[in-house]
Amino acid sequence: GGSGGTAAPTCPNLPAAKKFTFEADADADLWEIHPDGRANTSVPPAISTVQKHEGTKSLALTINTADGLPATTDAGAGTDAGAPAAAKTEWFYSLKNVPQYAGYLGVGRTVSAWIWVPSDHKLSGIQFVYHSPNAFPAGKQWQGINALASLVPGTWGQVTFTMPAEFMCDKAATNGWHELGLYITTLPGQTWNGKIYVDDFEFGAKP
Repeated sequence: GGSGGTAAPTCPNLPAAKKFTFEADADADLWEIHPDGRANTSVPPAISTVQKHEGTKSLALTINTADGLPATTDAGAGTDAGAPAAAKTEWFYSLKNVPQYAGYLGVGRTVSAWIWVPSDHKLSGIQFVYHSPNAFPAGKQWQGINALASLVPGTWGQVTFTMPAEFMCDKAATNGWHELGLYITTLPGQTWNGKIYVDDFEFGAKP
C-alpha cells in the first residue's frame, strides 16, 4: 500500500546500538574536547559521581566561558544546526576515533543521551552534532538539533536525534565518519564556570 514516492535508503546488516553508560572510568578516555584551537586551560571530560541518570556515574563536561572559543555561525551551517551566532563561547565534546563506529548509524537510526544542566547555567545551546563531509550532500555536512529548550534545569532529560533520509551510510562507512558529539554554546555577554552531565549516550538504536 502507501501513496508512492521515493523510499528512504536503508543500510543493511547494521549491528546493535552502541551505548556509553560511563560507569567505567575508561569511558571518559573515549571523549575529548575537539582539538581545533581549544584553549589549553579547558578541562577534559571526566567521570563523575555527583550526578547520574542510571548507575552511579556520568560524564561531566566543564564549561568555563574564560577558556571557550569565540562562537562561529551555526556550527558549520548544516541542517538545523541551531547554534546561536551571537553566542559568546563554544565547545565541542566529541567521541574519539569515530570511524570505528561508522557502521552503527543508518537512516532512521537515532543518537540519544540523557543530559543534566544546573539551574544557574548561562548556556544558549546544546546540540548533537554529526559531521561528515562524505555522508551528506554538499552544504549539509553538519547535522544537529538544539536540545537546550527541551531540558528542565536540575533534572535529567533525554534528547534524541534521528539520522535523516539524506544520510548516505555506505559513504560514511567507507570514507570515514568524522565527528560525533555535543556542541555547546553560552549566552552572549555572560560569564559562567560550571558543569553539565551526560549519561547513557547511545547511537544506532532503532526508533
